Amino acid sequence: MNVESQIISISRACDWTNIRNVLGYWQGVNPHGMDMPLSHYPSDLNAMHEAEKLLTPQQRERYAKQLNYTIPGCYVRGGYEGEVEWEEQFTLLSATAAQRAEVFLRTLNLWV
Repeated sequence: MNVESQIISISRACDWTNIRNVLGYWQGVNPHGMDMPLSHYPSDLNAMHEAEKLLTPQQRERYAKQLNYTIPGCYVRGGYEGEVEWEEQFTLLSATAAQRAEVFLRTLNLWV
């Protein structure tokens, strides 16, 4: 899935409407009714953080598990009394915007 498709799909999942290309730039109407440029989710951690907030509790669980399996070398596993390896947890928390965008779309079954 190319970056442009990811941006459009995540924007739609975040309830943006009237998405269109204006002179080579994508813009749309956000959920607050404002006409604005779309966020560049695959390179913007802040935008991905806002998108992640929209996931339901069930989707968050699926998202977290998929993110865990997506990051190379990271597999957070419980130790004694549910402890987690700090290095693996840090790797998970350090997921890039691109990794988060892909997993977000996969969680919502929008990845093509």
